[in-house]
Amino acid sequence: MQDNNYDVRIVAVKILGECYSQIPKECNKQAWDDLIRLTQDHYFEVRSGAADALVACYYHITKVYKKQAMDGLIGLTQAKDKLLRWNAANALGVGYSQIPNKSKNQAWDYLHRLTLDNDNYVRSGIANALGFCYSHIPEKYKKQAIDDLQRLAHDNISGVRSGTVKSFGSCYSQIPEEDKKQVWNDLHRLNQDEYETIRIELVRFLVSFYS
Repeated sequence: MQDNNYDVRIVAVKILGECYSQIPKECNKQAWDDLIRLTQDHYFEVRSGAADALVACYYHITKVYKKQAMDGLIGLTQAKDKLLRWNAANALGVGYSQIPNKSKNQAWDYLHRLTLDNDNYVRSGIANALGFCYSHIPEKYKKQAIDDLQRLAHDNISGVRSGTVKSFGSCYSQIPEEDKKQVWNDLHRLNQDEYETIRIELVRFLVSFYS
C-alpha cells in the first residue's frame, strides 16, 4: 500500500477491504491508517478502491475508528470525481445503522445533499442507498427521505427511477400510512415506464407487498 506503482496500491487496497475483518488486532491501527491514507491518494483509481474498501470493511471497524470513517466518507461526498461520490453514497447508506447516534444527523445531511447531485450516476447511487438506511434515519428526517425518493422517482434518468423502486421495496412497510397513497401513485406510474428494468423492479415489489 506504500508502493510507488499505483497499480500495486490499487490491488493492495482491494485486498485490504476483503480481509480487514481478519487482520490481527495488533495490526488494526496500521491497517486503518493505510486505508485512510489511500482515500487521499493522488490517483483516482486508488481513491476509488479505498472508498470501496471502506464499504467492505465498515461493519468490522472498531468503534474507535467509526467516527473517522464517517468523516472520511463525508469528505468523499464532496469529491470532484462522480465515482467517489457514488461510493460515498453507497457506503453511507449501507453503513448508516452503524454510525454513532450523535453523528446520524450530520450523515443524513450529506445523504440528502447527494439526492440533489448534478450527476445522474451519483443520483442513481443515492436512490438505491436510501432504502438501506431509511429505518435508521432519525424520525425528524423520515418525511424528507420520502420526499427525496418521490422526487427521484420523477428523475429523467431511468437508473435513478429504478433505484427509487428498489428503495421503496426496502422501506415501504415502514412508510407512514398517510404517505403510502402518494408513494403508491408514483409506483403505479412507474409500472408503465418505458424502461423494462423499471417494470421488472415493480413486479418484484408487487410480489413482495401485494398482501
